[in-house]
Amino acid sequence: LASVPLSDKRAGDIGLFLIDGNPQHLAIFSDFEGTLGMIHCYAQARGVVEHRLDAEWESKLIKVYRWQP
Repeated sequence: LASVPLSDKRAGDIGLFLIDGNPQHLAIFSDFEGTLGMIHCYAQARGVVEHRLDAEWESKLIKVYRWQP
């Protein structure tokens, strides 16, 4: 994986999020209804969910990675 600037994220990239002060949550970015979304396991939903990357999740994003051949 190669590190990518946060501002360059796109569908297919992997995001690392800071939760409770620790980098501990991963998501795959997606094309969700024409905007950038995220697919991740979400404890409150008790499963895997997909939704828009909103301001709350964006504020927790600390790293973006991209698959490199």
